Amino acid sequence: MKARIIEERCIGCGLCINVCPQGAIELVGGKESKKLSPPMQMQPFQPLPIPKEVELMMIMDQLKMMESMLLGMKEWIERIGGD
Repeated sequence: MKARIIEERCIGCGLCINVCPQGAIELVGGKESKKLSPPMQMQPFQPLPIPKEVELMMIMDQLKMMESMLLGMKEWIERIGGD
């Protein structure tokens, strides 16, 4: 997806800046200077790459290790009388 500014419809309000998820739009100079320089696109919108299966498996393994570690800590806390 690429941000696109329709200059004829732009009034320099800045709403597009607030809703852009990647901060790809910047208003230069505000409404008054729009006559001289319209809003410009700073960087193309690029979604994050989809993780590969190997990366997902590594993340799942890490989460399983963390889960077992936390369960062990919970059991230890219960044994020593913690809440």
